[in-house]
Amino acid sequence: MNNTRLPSLHSETQGSSSDTLNGFSIGATARITGLSVHTLRMWGRRYGLSASQRSKSGQRRYSEKDMERLQLLKSLLDHGLRIGEIASLPNSQLSELLAINYRQKLAAGALEPQQILQRMNLLVDEIKQLNSVSRHAHSRSDISAFKQSASHLLKTSLQLIES
Repeated sequence: MNNTRLPSLHSETQGSSSDTLNGFSIGATARITGLSVHTLRMWGRRYGLSASQRSKSGQRRYSEKDMERLQLLKSLLDHGLRIGEIASLPNSQLSELLAINYRQKLAAGALEPQQILQRMNLLVDEIKQLNSVSRHAHSRSDISAFKQSASHLLKTSLQLIES
């Protein structure tokens, strides 16, 4: 089980509003998903997992949907699957594989109470941080950043629960 802290959205929502309005840059995507920029580029070439958009200057821009897919793939890689085996699967199958893997871990007793408590504490910390970011975005009337915070909270919660 991976006990590292999940990447935070905090710096993204306080940064340029172009990150949330026009998709995420490859650097922001790497920070949020925990995948390296090199890996994102390689997956784009090898498996067609590139950003769905490009900026006017030709830079990759990752949408919410792209981010969701990348996070699902990353979670499955963390569970031992290989990218070549899962890259072409639709998100519904990726989610199903993740759920099956999690159920198998529970059935095998692979999750100890201490690990579950640790995950819950990480989730509480993430909620506190995102609550602060959301309040800040709301006070600036930045609906886009507010929605992004909520979306990130949901995805982070799922990652913490499923891994």
